[in-house]
Amino acid sequence: MSQDQADGDAGEVEGFAEFSGWRALREHRGEAAWLRRLARSFFDPDHTAALQSMSVIDNGLDPSARQTIYDKGGWVTHMLRQRLGDEAFDAACRQFLDQFRFRTATAADVEAVFAAATQQDLAPFFAAWVRGNDSIDLA
Repeated sequence: MSQDQADGDAGEVEGFAEFSGWRALREHRGEAAWLRRLARSFFDPDHTAALQSMSVIDNGLDPSARQTIYDKGGWVTHMLRQRLGDEAFDAACRQFLDQFRFRTATAADVEAVFAAATQQDLAPFFAAWVRGNDSIDLA
């Protein structure tokens, strides 16, 4: 564990891991199983913390941290994929993995690589969903 992961960024890392599991579920069990999993993992933005504020220590000590780290983290990654589109999201993921394989990365690293790979300003998205915790109408 890096100091960054102890201080924060666990939500971003675990969100990508959770999202990867959702993609595998969709591939191997089908659309209906994937949609059921998404529904079970939905989160209430009014009852979760900012992703970047969560650490592995929070995950171990606070039972309510799971909703932020895994559920919100997975959904934020899912929403990022929806915003970018599958092709651009997958290309950015490959670039990120190539750049940070066997290294520690922070939420800022994720934002920088994805913004560069897609040539998009992702600061508002990351400010709202990763660094912030404003009440957002998900309807």
